[in-house]
Amino acid sequence: MESSIRIPGTSWNMKIYQLDDSYNGSTIIVEYIKGIHVMHQFILEKEGSLEEIMRQFLERENLSIPDNRLQNFINLHSGQIYKFENKKSKQKKSTIKSMMNLTEMKDKKIIMMGLSGVGKTSMYRVVFEHKKWWDLKAVTPTEGIQQYEQTVNSLKDFKLYIMDFAGTHQDFKEYQNIPEELFPSTSALVYVIDASDPESLHDSVNKFAWAASQMSLYAPEGKIFCLLHKTDLASKVDDFQGMSDFIENSINGSRLSIQVIPTTVRNNTIFHAWEQIFKSLIPKSKTLNILAQTLKEKMGVYNLVVLEKRTGFAICSSSSLFDSEVLVGTFNKVWHQLGGLADDLELAGLQKITCLLGNGYLFLEEFAQNLIIVLISPKLELIDEYKDSLDQFKNEITKAVL
Repeated sequence: MESSIRIPGTSWNMKIYQLDDSYNGSTIIVEYIKGIHVMHQFILEKEGSLEEIMRQFLERENLSIPDNRLQNFINLHSGQIYKFENKKSKQKKSTIKSMMNLTEMKDKKIIMMGLSGVGKTSMYRVVFEHKKWWDLKAVTPTEGIQQYEQTVNSLKDFKLYIMDFAGTHQDFKEYQNIPEELFPSTSALVYVIDASDPESLHDSVNKFAWAASQMSLYAPEGKIFCLLHKTDLASKVDDFQGMSDFIENSINGSRLSIQVIPTTVRNNTIFHAWEQIFKSLIPKSKTLNILAQTLKEKMGVYNLVVLEKRTGFAICSSSSLFDSEVLVGTFNKVWHQLGGLADDLELAGLQKITCLLGNGYLFLEEFAQNLIIVLISPKLELIDEYKDSLDQFKNEITKAVL
């Protein structure tokens, strides 16, 4: 901690010091002291510069210092700020390096970027934590890089690391200084753009273009996705299509292959998008899909899907008129919401769900470790009639993925 500095022409002292922080390594604090009491405290990162802090302090206390004298004072002590910032930058770079190189070869790292407030964290909570969209109003902006880890038991225990990057302009400036620490070994870049805020589109696309170019340099085998998010709040369909075209034209000029997917947390488009991302990282086994299709035809059911319970990832599915990628989100939400209800009622762990539909039945059952089989059947009796075939199918799936 630094000693106090007398502010010329006043009875006040100023103190500048670093406060340890779990992510950034340090935060630079500027305090104004009268006698022995700290009367004002500022965080440099929030205020911008020592000059801005000084002028705020003088205005609050109705003090006046000649401009030339004030500028000399600021210049004299800005060197101290620079030393702290330089040290902080080195600490942060070291911290980021350790975070970004956690994965083993079998693991997958996804970078999730976008301007602040576009909905990255809310998206994660809906897809991976099974939150409802109306429970997300209190989500606070991400600071630094938030790392989420998902162990996908049904896929040979590989780990999925999702790195949620803060999206302020200052954050992006820092990322642009250390791309070599961020992008290597990245399996997918998921860039999120707010479709309800067309005024930020150019800025967001420019930052997306930079991030995509870094992927091509440091992770050329990685996939690139752009989620045009909050489409439910976009004013016009034409505006949305125009945004999508603008994004694709801006990025495709650099010959990068990207997928632009419309999303919102208020319907299953968010699950469709993440299903596309998962499929690009771990394509579903053709052999398992054939097994699912064969059993579907044997039983005479409409559709058959096997899900990984924690992530909602579709391990395999039969081909049908149903859009399995959209159904995945619905199935997973039904399972977790009813499971939560069972817990609230202090009932035993949820194992099966049977629902009567307009033209048949929906049947869900957990088996093995965190696997869910989903059947849409014209008759409930088919499930009992083909119990042996179902058990054999579940055994085959278990052997293949566990």
